[in-house]
Amino acid sequence: MREALSLMHYEFKNVKRLKVEDLVDTKESCADGCYSCLLTYFNQPEHELIHRRDPKVLEFLVGLANTEGTAAAPETGKLFPMSSDKNGESNTPMGHFQVWAVEYGYRVPDKIPKTFKALGLKFDGAYTDALCCVSFTPVSDDARESLADFGWDVLDLSNEDSWGTVMSTRPDLKSSN
Repeated sequence: MREALSLMHYEFKNVKRLKVEDLVDTKESCADGCYSCLLTYFNQPEHELIHRRDPKVLEFLVGLANTEGTAAAPETGKLFPMSSDKNGESNTPMGHFQVWAVEYGYRVPDKIPKTFKALGLKFDGAYTDALCCVSFTPVSDDARESLADFGWDVLDLSNEDSWGTVMSTRPDLKSSN
C-alpha cells in the first residue's frame, strides 16, 4: 500500500508506523487524480469518483500500509471501505464487501460496476480475469444462464451472512498477498 500512496504523489519517511500526517503531497497540480497517477482511459466512467486527497481514502491506505492482511485504520481501528457512492458516502454494499474481502484475504472486484450491454445486464462488480460478477441483489436464473453462455459466473452476495460460504466456492479469488 505504500506503493499506492507513492503512485498518488505522496512521499513519506520510511517509518514503521505511518500516519496520514506523515504524507507530503508532491504534486499540488494534481487535484483529484491525473493520468500519471490514478486516471486512465479505461476508468473514465469512474473519474468523477476518484479523489486522491479524500481523507477516508488516505486513512484507509495508511491503515493497510501499517497492517498485514487487515483493513484497520491506524489508531481508530475503524474500517473504511474503498468504494463510495456518488455523494461520497462510504456505506455502500460494494464498500462493505471490499473491506470484508481485504479482511478475509480475497481480492476486490476490479470492475465496478460491470455491464453486459448485449445482454442488457448490469452487476455491482466483476473479477474480469476470473470471468466472475458479483451482485448484492438476488440474480435470476435467466441472468445466470445468459452469463454462463458467455463463459461468466455470478456470485449472489445479497445475504451478507453468506459471503464467506459463497466466496469459498471461488478459491481463485483469494488474494495472493
